[in-house]
Order: sequence, then C-alpha cells, then structure tokens
Amino acid sequence: MRVLHLCRPAYDNLGEAAAIASVEPMFARQGVAIERTALDLWDAPDARMLDGRGDEIAERADLVLIGPGGFLGPRLIDRVFADPAGWSRLKTPIAFAGAGVVASIGRPVWYAALDQGAPVMRALAAAAAVGVREAGSWLLAARALGDRQDRLTLAGCPSIPTARAEPAPAKTHDLALELPFTHEVCRNHVAAMLDLARAVRATGRSVRWVCHSQLDEEQAVGVNARLGLGFDVIRPRDAAEAGLAYGACRAGLVTRFHAGLFCLAGDVPFGMVGYDVKCWRLMAMLADEPHAYVLPIDRLAAMDLGAEVPALLERLARGATSFATAEALLRGYFERETDRFVARVLAAV
Repeated sequence: MRVLHLCRPAYDNLGEAAAIASVEPMFARQGVAIERTALDLWDAPDARMLDGRGDEIAERADLVLIGPGGFLGPRLIDRVFADPAGWSRLKTPIAFAGAGVVASIGRPVWYAALDQGAPVMRALAAAAAVGVREAGSWLLAARALGDRQDRLTLAGCPSIPTARAEPAPAKTHDLALELPFTHEVCRNHVAAMLDLARAVRATGRSVRWVCHSQLDEEQAVGVNARLGLGFDVIRPRDAAEAGLAYGACRAGLVTRFHAGLFCLAGDVPFGMVGYDVKCWRLMAMLADEPHAYVLPIDRLAAMDLGAEVPALLERLARGATSFATAEALLRGYFERETDRFVARVLAAV
C-alpha cells in the first residue's frame, strides 16, 4: 500500500521521531507492508500546500495519512489546504493516526471548532478513518463525524508498542525527569521550572534527566552543572531507547505528552508538569483524580514546590501498583483500538 505521510521529519523531537517510525510497524502487525513517502508541509523550506494537487496525489498514493501528533491543532491542520474545501475534494482516502488537539494555556481551540466550516472540522469530516490519542480529541472528532462515528477510534499513539521493552529493564533510578526549557509554553516559565528541578534534587532521589532533543540535552547538561543537581542526563534517539530510559526508573515527572506515553509503555507511574490540556486528558485516562498528578505550569511560581514535589512523588510511590495496572489496561485498550483503526483504513483503500 502506498502511503503519503504528512509528518514533520525535520522537527528535532523524540516524540515526533518515535511517532513517525511507528507507522510501518502499525500496519505490519496486521500483515500489511506499506511504501511510505513523507511530506513535510510545516518545516521543509520548499513546502507547498495540497491545493490543486489532488490528481498528483491520487497517482502516487493509495492513502493520505496524517499523524501521529498534534495535527488537529490550528497551526498544523491549517497548513494542509489554503482553501478548507480542499479536504472534501481530495480523491485519495484520508486517515488520521494518533492525532490530537493542541491547546496551550491561554490558547484554547475547543470553541473555535464549534464552526463546522473550520479547517479541523472539515478535515475530520472528510477522513475515512480517525485514530485519536486522548478522550478530548475523541469528543472533537465525534462532533465532526456525526453519525459516521464507526470511523473513529481512541487508539493512543502507535509508538507505544514500539517503546515497550521486553523484558523490562532493571530499575537503576528513582525518578525520570523531563523538563524542556525552550518549548513555546515552557520558555515562559523557566525560573519556576528551575525551582522545580531544585525541589526534585532536595528529595534526595536518584534522578535520570531524559532529554527529547539536542537543545534539551545541551540545556540540561548546563543547568545540571550550574545548579549542582547531580542528575544523570540521557538523550534517547528512538522509541526503543526511550522505553529503556524511562523503564529503568521507578517513577516519572515529565512535561511532554510523549514522555508520558513512554512511561505508559513501561508501566512507570508518572506525574506531569501541565502545560497543555492534553496533559490532564492523558492523566484522566489513568487516575480518578488527575489533578493530583499534575503540576500546572502557570501556577508553579506560586506553589511551595518544596512541599508539592515530594508530596506528588509520595503519591506515585504509594499508588505505584494500581497506577501500573491502569497503564497496562489502557495500553491493552489502545492496542485493540489500533487494530480496529488499521482495519478501517484497509477497508477504505
């Protein structure tokens, strides 16, 4: 099957790399070999939108696949067609895999999608199969699809199985820490995140600082030395290495959504620095009281992190067995839904 894959291979982000690399295995598990052609509409210098390219695409691809990633966010989905009507004109079947809404604090998207003519609503309505990564995105897609919700699956991200280490690695650290300082939201809260790192150090736990990009690594090394944190800094390059890095830790305190998924892959209980609604949505699929496991990034500066951080880590330790069970159950559900998503795609092509 020939797949035109709209993705961001030039984006230096471990989650993005893991998501892109998971597409072939996702289909291979169903005995389907694909010929994948990546098309970057966002970071490539010669990128051009898909308007007027329907015949060209039909000749070279059996499927247009978008994701995994936050492609339902306006800054990404709006870059596919200049004219949103282009979604319904495309002759080749469209599928979203592991897609999700991106809604940073202060930049909500849910109400913008009340307009059925919005690009995200047109895109979802035109799709033959939609796999989303968390429940909030499922509700958005369900609204767009109307009575065609048989096309919709809540399948997480297909990178989760590729990140699961078998056998599980031995535990070498108490905590996996993931703190990106230059992410577009996080860079507005650097001082508070440095205080958070200090609070983690004060707990006396052995810490592995896991970095998701080259810049993350450079900054982590610098901060680690300047503050005398004594953390072990590591930068995995793919999903398998990420699974081993996080899986060797007894708990996680992470920021990025994919860092949470890597913990999920290895049954590692984790808390999050909440910078986007997807953090709460992921946690809500694992815990009855998700707020108990999320430190909102816009409130860090006002928090007593010296008390809040150890309290969060103690909650994770006390509930570790139940949390890991919830992760295993959710992972199993995602895997079944992924199989259903692939079946829906194959029926469409």
